[in-house]
Amino acid sequence: MRKNFWNKEIVNDANSNSNSNVILRIKDANGHVVVDEFQISPGKSVKLDGLKNNIKYSFEMKAKKGQFFINVV
Repeated sequence: MRKNFWNKEIVNDANSNSNSNVILRIKDANGHVVVDEFQISPGKSVKLDGLKNNIKYSFEMKAKKGQFFINVV
């Protein structure tokens, strides 16, 4: 099943015990950086209007040791 990336938004869900900032970077299918590193605090979201629908992206994340819930919508 393939899902579309409609809202182009990433959320660090504070309601699911994400207790620290997360640093993300986004690459295209060829490994080129499309969005350089950005930080998301718990309970916050970031809009990514520059990304296109129906394109495959990779998300790289860095954070302190712990459990995180990141929603891509």
